[in-house]
Amino acid sequence: LLPDSPLGPLGPCKPLGPGCPSSPGLPGCPERPGSPNSPFIPGFPLGPPAPSSPLCPGKPRLPGRPIGPGGPGIPLAPMGPMTPGRPSCPLSPLGPGGPGRPACPL
Repeated sequence: LLPDSPLGPLGPCKPLGPGCPSSPGLPGCPERPGSPNSPFIPGFPLGPPAPSSPLCPGKPRLPGRPIGPGGPGIPLAPMGPMTPGRPSCPLSPLGPGGPGRPACPL
């Protein structure tokens, strides 16, 4: 096999060529006139009101639960000892009697 020969030096770059001429823009579409307004159409008259629906029957009332038995009462507290009464005041003696009325004539 023969050995590879060494690469030679690079050549000079080519200068850029002239640019392409710009193309003219396409002509726009002509503006089309708008469509004329449509004439005003009057609405339909309102119909009669719909009949009201009857009321639904109510549900039957459920029976209540019975009253349960009463709970145990609170026990009464025991009575305390009776306090002694105050001594009664001594009676004052009766005074002398007053003069009697005269007797009726017979």
